[in-house]
Amino acid sequence: MFSNDHVLIWIVVLSFAFTVHGMAKPKTWSGTLKTVVFKTEGTLPLEMDIYYPSGKIQKPAPAHIFIHGGGWTANSRKIVLDTPESYVVDYLAVFELLAREGYVGVSIDYRLADDSIKMPQLVEDVNDAIRFLHKEGADYGIDSDRLAVWGSSAGGHLALMVGLPPSDTFPGNPALAAYPSTVRCVVSWYGAGDLALSSARGPAGRANFKQIFGKTYDEEPDLYQHMSPVSHLAQGAVPILLLTGEKDTTILPEQSESLHHRAQSFGLDSTFVLVSNSGHGWRPLGGPIVPSQEEIHTLTAEFIRKHTSRRTD
Repeated sequence: MFSNDHVLIWIVVLSFAFTVHGMAKPKTWSGTLKTVVFKTEGTLPLEMDIYYPSGKIQKPAPAHIFIHGGGWTANSRKIVLDTPESYVVDYLAVFELLAREGYVGVSIDYRLADDSIKMPQLVEDVNDAIRFLHKEGADYGIDSDRLAVWGSSAGGHLALMVGLPPSDTFPGNPALAAYPSTVRCVVSWYGAGDLALSSARGPAGRANFKQIFGKTYDEEPDLYQHMSPVSHLAQGAVPILLLTGEKDTTILPEQSESLHHRAQSFGLDSTFVLVSNSGHGWRPLGGPIVPSQEEIHTLTAEFIRKHTSRRTD
């Protein structure tokens, strides 16, 4: 028979095994990783992780800024390396592809929606991260004239809300308000484009949207429209790349497709890619996704490189 000590040991071992199985799988970065506070709201410091390529690069270097998803209420900048095991999406691959071209990668935090934090505060935070790079990017070896922003899901929406509205639309922190939040291009992976459409809120009205916006769409439709990328399309907007899964039931493909068609009506540089057999987060449904994740990574990296490879001056 086992002693009580043996039983206790096995309980601890099994508990650890189940915990590890559900934990994120930490990845590693071959270059240098630096964490910087880009602003403080109240007592909360908001940070960005700066991913420098291994080896020598030409500085100041172009940079791409990644904005994480999580329904505007979860996750953090660390998801690039600490991707949950349940996820099939790979963010780090894009960082690695661009690092080979001499790009610095940046992953940012923003305040998550809760009882006291609502839209547009999240949008202000991501714009302030870009303003910080315009203000102090040179000190970190970053060329603020060659910035691209991209994100997934909620982060895709926030990336569009950086790239499309004029810089002074969401002024944010007074210490950074004098600086622009301009970028050269935007990539959205399955992000919401028009929150006024019922498809953004889902068949049940996405009850958690009240947590994010403070009010339902019916109570304050103007707020939802102001927080919608489609409302900020205008002549001269930066190029956008929109990728979404054809079987995504979390943020329906209509969200990217309608934004793309509206952008085209303005004569803007917009590319739309509908990924076959893909649910949310590039999860395969009914067969391999087409294009593959590797091809999506390449499309994303090449789009960013195309629009940021040269300075404007």
